[in-house]
Amino acid sequence: MNIKKLLATTAIAALAATSANALDLQLFATPGAPAATLVSAATGTIANEVDLSGLGQNTILGMQVTTLTPLPAGDNVKLTVNLPTGVTFNGQVTVGPPAGATLSLPNNFAGGLYTNSTVSSGGASGSSTVTFLIQAGGTTPGFNLALPVTMKSAACTSSGPVTINLTTEVNTPIEGGSATLNDGVAPPNNKLINPLTCVDGLVSSAAAATTNGVIADTAAGTNEDTILALPSYTGFIVGTDASGPFTGVDDTATAAGLGTISASLTAGALSSIAGVALAPTDVGAVTFTVALSSSAGVASVSIFDGDDVTGATSLMGPVATTAGSNNYVFSTTNAVVIADLMDGNPDSIAVTLTGGVAPVTLNNITASVTASTATFSDSAGINLIANEPYASGALETIQRQASTFGPFDWVGDASKGSENLFRVTGAGAASIPGEVIFTNSSAGKNGTFPFTLNTVNGEAVLRTKATGANMSLDQLNPGYGRADVTFNFFAPTPTDIDRLQLRGDVLSTFGGGANTTAGVDD
Repeated sequence: MNIKKLLATTAIAALAATSANALDLQLFATPGAPAATLVSAATGTIANEVDLSGLGQNTILGMQVTTLTPLPAGDNVKLTVNLPTGVTFNGQVTVGPPAGATLSLPNNFAGGLYTNSTVSSGGASGSSTVTFLIQAGGTTPGFNLALPVTMKSAACTSSGPVTINLTTEVNTPIEGGSATLNDGVAPPNNKLINPLTCVDGLVSSAAAATTNGVIADTAAGTNEDTILALPSYTGFIVGTDASGPFTGVDDTATAAGLGTISASLTAGALSSIAGVALAPTDVGAVTFTVALSSSAGVASVSIFDGDDVTGATSLMGPVATTAGSNNYVFSTTNAVVIADLMDGNPDSIAVTLTGGVAPVTLNNITASVTASTATFSDSAGINLIANEPYASGALETIQRQASTFGPFDWVGDASKGSENLFRVTGAGAASIPGEVIFTNSSAGKNGTFPFTLNTVNGEAVLRTKATGANMSLDQLNPGYGRADVTFNFFAPTPTDIDRLQLRGDVLSTFGGGANTTAGVDD
């Protein structure tokens, strides 16, 4: 072995011992290659919405491989390039000038240093791995590649990044030995095909947080919750809080926002290798359904631009209630409306009441956005998929204002030695709908249980154990152990509930009564 060969081998060994993570792989417009390389950090990745299962798209993939220190002259290194799922070589990979779409070239930044190169293995047309044997030039830390590739994937979700391996001729790793395509941004942006849907949709509920399942509302509605007001339940409590999801806009007596719907396209999602971004104009139609658990008392549902709920002109709708259906279907092919829906800003989903619905027929109404679809127009002929989910999720529940009593702490079930009794006075009706809310149950049996309060001369007694005309707490929620109990009555009466305790033949009060607060059923 001559001295130059010995020194080169020693230098390669020293380079191989360099700390890991110095080897790097970046997308790069290779000098001399066609200008339209695949993608870069500035342009993005191929959108998952592009259907690559047919003819696919061809391009030159330009990359730059860099090392922490220059590769020493006089010895060979091996560079292996691994393409991800759905990406293959378009023609046999060879070494030569990067002209057209069939050749590749490991090359230095200025040209000329890494000319003694060959394809060692792989690189056949339709394959996804190639290994180059390269004689190091000695002055430049790395080299460039221009690889002809075809993007043709029927399973974009499995597509990963490009990876490389760099070793000595005897397979000793150099500077860690491997690197993953890196555009300076966290995955999935380092992938050639974005594995995620590029239509980002979101539905947000307007509901406020609750404490023990009840929202006190004694100031006639100072929160953003949608509450049907006692005693008729024909109109909403009008809130005055401008800090909720509908900033500066409050519910009216007949119209209220249940939440918002919004969507946008992922930044940098490309519809073609040429660098054309996926755009709202690529979406030809948007369809979604606002589903209510009941349409009782509801006249229509509308979509308003921004946080408005009472504007003169809605963005979509109003969609009127139809007999026998609780679904309100929204669909548009209007390019202006689609652009508004997909501008990333939330648009209000508002419900309008008819009025005049009797309280006994009106329960809490849950709401959600379902069956949402974005349909692609593919007017540019870039082979977009037909459709995909748009935005869905829960909206706020329309609640009934209630005469609320409690919570009464640590109420025992029928198995306990002492029985709790709740004396109701001031009831103005013989039959009042209500519910009992159990929280902090020692047996884990929390929940809300509806019942009807039956009164005689405006009074009634609710008990732990089954006795009398009313359901006992243990019948409503058997075996709850001990729990905090709250009563909601959906009428402006009763006026008071007192908690009593019976142990043997001794009846005693339990820390006074719990007078009514105007709360909401939740």
